[in-house]
Amino acid sequence: MIDRVALGVYLNDHLAGSVAGIEAMERLSDAQHDTPLGRALDVLRHGAQHDQDVLRELLLAIDVAERSTHKTLAWIGEKMSRMKLGAESEAEADVSSFEALEALTLGFHGRIALWSMLAKIGPDLRSTFDFDGLSKQVQAHLTVLEQYRLEAGQEAFTIRSAPVTA
Repeated sequence: MIDRVALGVYLNDHLAGSVAGIEAMERLSDAQHDTPLGRALDVLRHGAQHDQDVLRELLLAIDVAERSTHKTLAWIGEKMSRMKLGAESEAEADVSSFEALEALTLGFHGRIALWSMLAKIGPDLRSTFDFDGLSKQVQAHLTVLEQYRLEAGQEAFTIRSAPVTA
């Protein structure tokens, strides 16, 4: 039998993380609009929003309320992380972008862990929710995100040649 209170805490924590992750993807997507990365982030954000909707459905299914304080704290944390994005140089901006993609990657791993755990503990929930399908979808999105993370890391950590002056 599932402990609804403990599961509710876990789901609310993931819901809060999704708020921060979606905000970060939106910010990065806006900054990278009209680029392949920006378009990819839009697709990834829609996937995260779908997962967020499923989390809300799960909370309803186990009759546990959303905790707005968790979501508010996650939202504030994401806003505070933007302070670093006021980079003074192109190199700092590249590192900040890379780190933002890396943080998103960690969040995607967390979503995979969430769906895997729910598939394991929630046999009565599996009749309503396709946790394996959700996990596979996040894994596919993670593959895309990882490609961009690696490209951003190469850009951030590669020495640029000095411009030639006449």
